[in-house]
Amino acid sequence: MNLSWINRQLMVALAIGSIGLVVFGVQPLLYGAYVNEGRVTEGGLGLLAAVEIAAIALSSGLGITLIKRVPVWQVVALGITLMFAGNLLPESFSLYFARGMAGVGGGLLVALAAQSIATRHNVNAASGAFLFFQSLTQFFILQWFSIGTHFAGSIQIERILAGLALAMFLLLPLLPKGGEADYPLQEALTNGTRMPASGLFSLVAAGLFQGSAVGLWAYLGLWLQSRGVPADSIAPALTASMVGQMAGALIAAALGHRAHSTSQVVVAAVVLLATVGGFVVFGGTGPAGWLLVVAFGVAWMVATPTLAGFVRDVDTTRRSLPYLSTAQLLGAASLPTLVGLMVSDIGLDGVMLTCGIGTVVSIIAVTAAYLSRPRQVVPGGS
Repeated sequence: MNLSWINRQLMVALAIGSIGLVVFGVQPLLYGAYVNEGRVTEGGLGLLAAVEIAAIALSSGLGITLIKRVPVWQVVALGITLMFAGNLLPESFSLYFARGMAGVGGGLLVALAAQSIATRHNVNAASGAFLFFQSLTQFFILQWFSIGTHFAGSIQIERILAGLALAMFLLLPLLPKGGEADYPLQEALTNGTRMPASGLFSLVAAGLFQGSAVGLWAYLGLWLQSRGVPADSIAPALTASMVGQMAGALIAAALGHRAHSTSQVVVAAVVLLATVGGFVVFGGTGPAGWLLVVAFGVAWMVATPTLAGFVRDVDTTRRSLPYLSTAQLLGAASLPTLVGLMVSDIGLDGVMLTCGIGTVVSIIAVTAAYLSRPRQVVPGGS
């Protein structure tokens, strides 16, 4: 595998950004704990997720603007402070306010990684490496709770998140100084061309796919519990899924931009859709349950970084590429909110099926983007 795209500045940016998104890995445990402790109802989980993820999405965009105007270390230090404080606010504060504050801090950290990825030639590999950093961090957190306790309280999880944010102060001296990039992103944004329809469809596809996957992940812990999986087996099952996510991210990084991005995205989405059907039919227990949670993790993390290459390939102007993270995070905020509003009527099985439908629609959007790409600039490798 060609590793020429790797450098210290990129790795530091990805490591910091991965901490900004680390909450995604513990959402099933954290949100499950909130429900069990009576701090939020099952129906309120979607809104809670929307508040936190929307805060990450909006502040990541703000962070990219700030990075261009003030020293990088100041943006990162502010993000660390807000993420740390949001996870340590006492229960007397609104849970929505606390998670929103933590989300704003996390988004500022994500901005550093998002900007670094968008300026690389091999966006697939850089995105895959970013997801691997995320999955590795989340794996160790889940493994800690899997080995150390049968039930993880929300305060325990929040303290871990706060500690991880605080640890990022150690990386401040290694922050990128700016200006190192493979691709002149500003030129792509000011070349006078409009975003083609293929670029718009690709962003819709990315948002729908990520929203569906995050919706499944956010409710997976509760769904496994509803299907009779013992409480002390849920964390190990989620850890197994995290192993699958790490494997998927590594596969995507290894393939890089050499593979057919459109085919990769479609195949991974179909596999994820098959896991949804498998969950509903076979449940989450036994060998089939373990296989399904791992397959879900692999499919999710193969498709997500490959979407970056797909967006690049169907929109060779690259005008849509900087908005990929925004589209994915907005999808991750909106779809879980919708299923959360419906969960009391459709049940947890209905949540799984609704997210499956979202995956189907994302495949349709992928097809529309591919068919509407400018014919005169069909990429040779996609």
